[in-house]
Amino acid sequence: MSSKRKNRPRNRNRSSTTSQSSGSKSPANSKVQPQKKERGWLLTLFLVLIIGSGILEAVLYIVQRRQDSVLQAPVLLALAILHAVLNVIAGIGVWYWKKWGVYLYVASSVLGVIIGVIAVGPIAFFSVLLPVIILGYLIAAKWSWFE
Repeated sequence: MSSKRKNRPRNRNRSSTTSQSSGSKSPANSKVQPQKKERGWLLTLFLVLIIGSGILEAVLYIVQRRQDSVLQAPVLLALAILHAVLNVIAGIGVWYWKKWGVYLYVASSVLGVIIGVIAVGPIAFFSVLLPVIILGYLIAAKWSWFE
């Protein structure tokens, strides 16, 4: 009987340790799990504007070609359409939390600056650079969520 009594406290300790450790694992697991990715209304609005304006630009570049436009040059027109399409693809990539979407948007913006400076002048540099700065600000705190 004495051996049974000695075993009982050991079993109790093991069961209480197990229940405590399993209880303590739950809160620890909740801390380890990543937070739910929340885009927020401002980033959502910005991405909708990027995607929507890219689609609209591409359509307008194709449909509204004028003889007096600087974009009448086939190379510039093709680059402008490429820039608009790349913005749409980049916006979709950022929507799905892909780092390549951000990098593509930056590259597309560089292309937009080149086209803008040739077609409009140096003022285009700031009009294309400003959305990149805004996007960088909106995703800076969420960069760890990007894959």
